[in-house]
Amino acid sequence: MCDDWVSLGSSNVDRWNLSWNLEANQEIENSDFAAHARKLFETDFASSEACCLSVWQIRPRYRRMLEWFWGKVALWLESIGSCIRRRKR
Repeated sequence: MCDDWVSLGSSNVDRWNLSWNLEANQEIENSDFAAHARKLFETDFASSEACCLSVWQIRPRYRRMLEWFWGKVALWLESIGSCIRRRKR
């Protein structure tokens, strides 16, 4: 990464981004902004925690239930969105 510019954005390949979200990547030519963004990312990375498969597999039951529940909500919302898009055609 150059010291005088930063490119911000995200690209996620998941159900939401493929169906709903409109994403934009931005390039900003400003060394102060780039330094600030770099510092924010480094701080976030320093306070983040890697999730290994073995740790994820032994996560508590309540976490699994929450993931299951919100997964069902996501599927329900996706089906509603599909119905709405079909009606607009």
